[in-house]
Amino acid sequence: MNKLLKKVALLAVEQYPNNKEKAQKLRKFSAHWLRHMSASMQDKMGVSFKHIRANLRHENDETTRRYVHALDEERHNDMQKLTMFDRT
Repeated sequence: MNKLLKKVALLAVEQYPNNKEKAQKLRKFSAHWLRHMSASMQDKMGVSFKHIRANLRHENDETTRRYVHALDEERHNDMQKLTMFDRT
């Protein structure tokens, strides 16, 4: 399965000859990458951590935390919008 995904990713790289960043990401594409993306998307959609952990079949919270970290910076930036005082 992973070999097939790699082939698809390499075909997709050809569609972005002028986008080195996208091509680099696609070259890293794998079944495991999809697993990380799924966990991040579940987190972004508000699925509870315990359910993400269960969906990934992890016994340990720390293992799951490695998968849902992708949105930590985005979450942090959003939280910076909160202030105690009105800036107007």
